[in-house]
Amino acid sequence: MTASRRRAPAFQLEVRAPFLWRALHGVVWTLALAAGTAALALQVEAMDGRGAAVVCAGVAGLLWPLLAGWAWRHAAGCASQLLWDGEGWSLRDGPARHAAQEDADRQAVEVTVSLDLGGFLLLCCRPLATEAGGSLVTGAARFLPLSRRHHPGAWLPLRWALFAARRPPPGLV
Repeated sequence: MTASRRRAPAFQLEVRAPFLWRALHGVVWTLALAAGTAALALQVEAMDGRGAAVVCAGVAGLLWPLLAGWAWRHAAGCASQLLWDGEGWSLRDGPARHAAQEDADRQAVEVTVSLDLGGFLLLCCRPLATEAGGSLVTGAARFLPLSRRHHPGAWLPLRWALFAARRPPPGLV
């Protein structure tokens, strides 16, 4: 006996980076700058003495606010549309007000749940290859942070589509 699975209805969800996600980007980039600066300062101090290391640290201190601000703005400006058409996922860059764009702007993606904390999901979206490519999944992964607080009306349909759309591993069918 074969049981037919119900499909989740189609929907569209606008994804913007929440405050904590943007703060995390700023902290990670700041830590990367601090680690790079420390390594460079140690190298410069070993070669040229303490004065050059202090200058190196001073330059990094001036760059820190620029890098943290850039990371904050970059994470804030990333709005995209996650679309489920009942068969597959797609991703479109830009806010919902540009939803009338052509379907050519949509990119088919494979969506996997990287982190599920009940009220928070971190989704990994990998672009699907064209049939001419030969492989199933190619391209750089893009991570989308979603929370129930920011998407209360779409939370249950989103979870339904995510977990109902999963294919069973090979050999279990």
